[in-house]
Amino acid sequence: MSLQAVDDKIEANRAAALRISGDARARMRATKEDPRLSDLAKREEIARITETTKAQLDDLAAREQQIVDDQIRVLQRQIYGTAGSSPEAVITFRDAQERADRITEQRPALAAMQRALLNQDEGMAQALLGRAFDQGWADVTGAYAAEYPARASYIADLQGLTNFKNNIGAQMMGAFNYWIRSQGGAA
Repeated sequence: MSLQAVDDKIEANRAAALRISGDARARMRATKEDPRLSDLAKREEIARITETTKAQLDDLAAREQQIVDDQIRVLQRQIYGTAGSSPEAVITFRDAQERADRITEQRPALAAMQRALLNQDEGMAQALLGRAFDQGWADVTGAYAAEYPARASYIADLQGLTNFKNNIGAQMMGAFNYWIRSQGGAA
């Protein structure tokens, strides 16, 4: 699935949330204006509408996160593949991940990536790529993408989704779509 398809799914999800919250606000307004209901009945109905709507919006918010997480996993599989089926391959990859995790700065990570690429040490290169994604080291991911151009679009998409997921402002704006404010009491 392309990033555009992910964006389309998120936008459709958010549009559904806006429809649900708009409908809930209209029902709350109608409840507040209903002369047949007592103040207590109005408060209870508004609370029920709020509770029901909040549950629906929480489900949609979780669905948005699931859309992003699922696509991140798909891209990671396309980039990394699997560590291998043999126990030796798994252990070798874990060792490479541990070595990559000990690197705390981009410059040494880039040097290690260049060595891994030069030596065709795919496991170490992938471990360093994972560390680079975690740390936001664009030069390191760029070096890997330059060596493996067939994976470059996957890397760019993964970087975009990772940035989106880690962007507090974007997450707050997204969360706003899944929020409902109670219309208060009856009056």
